[in-house]
Amino acid sequence: MQPRLLILDEPTAALSDVEAQRLFGLIDTLRSRGVAILYISHRLSDPQRVADRAIVLRDGQLAGEFSARQLP
Repeated sequence: MQPRLLILDEPTAALSDVEAQRLFGLIDTLRSRGVAILYISHRLSDPQRVADRAIVLRDGQLAGEFSARQLP
């Protein structure tokens, strides 16, 4: 299959650090092939690693939009 969009909801929640790094490598490969990735996470370190930009929702409302490099 050749997806154009991949949606991941808390994909690292149950992964070890080694497994998470492997997942990030797969995400990098897909991004290089032009796949759009929607990555949902509570861990700020994950979007910093995989995102170009981050949209923050609080109680279902838009709380902000940032470059991933702007995240703490």
